[in-house]
Amino acid sequence: MTINAQNTRQVHKQPITGPLAWTTDQVQGKQSFCRQLDEHHLLEIDHYLSGVRDRELTDITVADLAGGHLRKFMDRARTDIQDGLGMLIIQGCNLQRYSREDFERIFWMMGLFLGTPISQSVFGERIAHVRHAPNNPSNRTYRTTRELIHHTDTPDALGLMCVRTAKSGGLSTAVSSLAIHNEILATRPQLLPALYTGAPYHRFSQELPGQEPVSPYDVPVFCQQDGLVSCMYVRHMIMHGATVLGRPLAQDLQEAMDYFDQLATSPKFAMAFEFEPGDAMFINNRTMLHSRTEYEDHADPERKRDLLRLWLDLPQGQRPVIPEMDPYQQPASGGRGGVAYQPAKTLA
Repeated sequence: MTINAQNTRQVHKQPITGPLAWTTDQVQGKQSFCRQLDEHHLLEIDHYLSGVRDRELTDITVADLAGGHLRKFMDRARTDIQDGLGMLIIQGCNLQRYSREDFERIFWMMGLFLGTPISQSVFGERIAHVRHAPNNPSNRTYRTTRELIHHTDTPDALGLMCVRTAKSGGLSTAVSSLAIHNEILATRPQLLPALYTGAPYHRFSQELPGQEPVSPYDVPVFCQQDGLVSCMYVRHMIMHGATVLGRPLAQDLQEAMDYFDQLATSPKFAMAFEFEPGDAMFINNRTMLHSRTEYEDHADPERKRDLLRLWLDLPQGQRPVIPEMDPYQQPASGGRGGVAYQPAKTLA
């Protein structure tokens, strides 16, 4: 990859149109993002499961997938994620029909239909559990009960499937980053150049041997490629990078990020919803932000909050972005924005 050290990045100066740039008054809450599996789809899932239940999850490939109704359903799902509202919640699976182990295989199957599951960490996880882990040496925030403020993940798309909900809290929120871009353009356009420049990202122990702990280049919040605007935003990675490098953020970037955050929490842009067991959500990281409120877990380990997570590369119809949108630069992960497996590091 060629990294642009000059930071010459063209600001998109026209309003972004189309369904990806939605605001909350243009959608009807969670229901606008949901698609239901019907009995035809579930029967195909049953047939698929009968052939893979005894297989290692990551040994299941595209050749094992069911066809027909389910393939058409997932093709439409990909279009919704890439060109529709940017997020889709697939409903219809439940723990009355399927086991927790079945959920993993169903979710993996959905990911294979959409794209390529890639490594999410130095531990080589291609499907991970989002749950509280008291022993969390690398301080990955998804392994805590803390609030996760609005952010993107680093690959093309994020998948989350709910297995169990928390005792209380854990409310999810989705935001169109393109709608935020429109609002900044309309109200404070002088802030956009700083967001197109960005800042270095701290890699939080996910760097390869020989890589710097902080990216040696600026990762932009927004970029424009082939006329399409995309977003990459994880504020704590930016702030920690500045601290480690010993240099404060530029004042214009600090002001721009503060305004970005203000908009992302506004009811005009932030759509809150409950995640229910069996919900499988897929988000376009290039056009969407997501967040989660703090939660309280059950004491019983069998009832603790548990989500499955996929990071997906979407080679079919892939949205073009500049190379600097990837803070890791690790092609061995399997796709853009992934973190390559490092056997020398031990899973906590």
